[in-house]
Amino acid sequence: MASIGISEDELWEFRNSVVHMSNLSSRKVLSGKVDRLEMCIGDPKILPPRNGVKRFSFTELLHVIADGVALWAQSYDTDTEKRMTFVERYDLSISDSRMLTVRTH
Repeated sequence: MASIGISEDELWEFRNSVVHMSNLSSRKVLSGKVDRLEMCIGDPKILPPRNGVKRFSFTELLHVIADGVALWAQSYDTDTEKRMTFVERYDLSISDSRMLTVRTH
C-alpha cells in the first residue's frame, strides 16, 4: 500500500481501532510503533499537517483494494488447481450446512 503512503501495519491498527475500540489511539499508536491514521475524502495533501497524524485517501484505498481483488480473482483464472481446491472447499461448506437440522417446538 505504499502507493497511498500507508503501511499494512498502520492500516491494521486503524482497522482495529475503528472496529474494536471506537477510537484511533491503539496501544501501538500510543507507543509510537505505528503512526495514527486519519481517513479523508479527496487529496490528503491539501489539508494542513497535524503532528503525529498520517492521512490517507479513502477513495485511493478503495482503488488499491479493487486492484488486489482483481489480482486475486485472476489467480483463480490462471491456476486450475487453485480453482478446483476453492470449489471443493465451497462444496464441502455448503454440503455441511445442508446437513444442519433445526428443530422447533
